[in-house]
Amino acid sequence: MRTLVSIIVIVSAVFFFRLYALNNTTIDTRNFSYWNKIEIYTLGWLMSTVAKPLYPEIAYEHQLLFNPGPDVTKHNDVFLNSTTVQRAIHRSKFSGKPVRLYWDASVYKFNPLHYWETRIALALNGAWLSTNGDDITIKVPIRYPKKSYAPLIGSIGVEEGLFWVLQEEGWYHPKTLTWRINGSKTT
Repeated sequence: MRTLVSIIVIVSAVFFFRLYALNNTTIDTRNFSYWNKIEIYTLGWLMSTVAKPLYPEIAYEHQLLFNPGPDVTKHNDVFLNSTTVQRAIHRSKFSGKPVRLYWDASVYKFNPLHYWETRIALALNGAWLSTNGDDITIKVPIRYPKKSYAPLIGSIGVEEGLFWVLQEEGWYHPKTLTWRINGSKTT
């Protein structure tokens, strides 16, 4: 048992050391070696796999980047649990125009009382919501910005520009995910 704990501690220490080094590298494709790109790819796979039980939508979105292919459409009513989405639905129905979804960065701090809002913000921040009668469509661009720091746990986070590097190098395949919602369930 001590051997297993020792291995976990060593692997974790190496992981956080490498994450720190990668996060502090200037984001430019020329600054990352082939080995660095393998590390970043592994980091993305690990993050999306670990996140899947608690944050399945954002894990799914990230995993879409692994394979080339067309844009994707899925159905999911879980987004109706968000007050931000509910307000956007009402604004879109009233104006007849798409509404940009956005959340303040404070939403991303883990708080069990705000689980649904955090889960949905991670999946939809920056997306466009539109309505047509009871049909609700949310279009999410699945791609990473060149520079944006995402806090994960406490002071640990990841520079999303690392994944941008993989996009630029053709290792990740950006696309648009369209979520469809049954709007007859809105409040």
